[in-house]
Amino acid sequence: MERYPGAPPYRERRALNGMSVVAIVSSLLIPPLGIAFGHLSLRQIKRTGSAGRGLSTAALAFGYLFTVLGIAVLLLAFTVTARIVVHTGANPSIAITRPSADPLGTGKAIRSTTPGSCIHREPNDSTTVRIESVSCDSAEATDRVTASTDDIGGCLGDWVRTTNPSRNPETVVLCLTPK
Repeated sequence: MERYPGAPPYRERRALNGMSVVAIVSSLLIPPLGIAFGHLSLRQIKRTGSAGRGLSTAALAFGYLFTVLGIAVLLLAFTVTARIVVHTGANPSIAITRPSADPLGTGKAIRSTTPGSCIHREPNDSTTVRIESVSCDSAEATDRVTASTDDIGGCLGDWVRTTNPSRNPETVVLCLTPK
């Protein structure tokens, strides 16, 4: 076979490394798997000289990027979920319903505390808590009162409430933020 003058030399096409195709697809579907296949395909390409280095490199880039983004999204979802649980008051439902359940005067402390002041909150058992008003500069201050209302729906965070029908038929709810 004669060559024509000025014609480029004949280049043999190298076979595409199949692992590099698997790597790029995997990196888009299951990024950590794409990272593993990307490294394997680069090793095979280096050993065999086959084509597909660009696909393998792209698979590694996408795999690492999407893995980092996935971890960030999971952390963000965890943080948002934790804040929603705290802000909906799912945990802190505290009720004092009878005078006998309030031997420490917590109901009186709740009714007399105003927004902007601070309290020291200490659990007595699973449904009651001991509250006392303290200075906001005090190391004993655990929460700051952000609002006083009659409904827990008005609170965005923790809250405490009291209902003592024998002395005061109205419920008092203190909305709290951690100090």
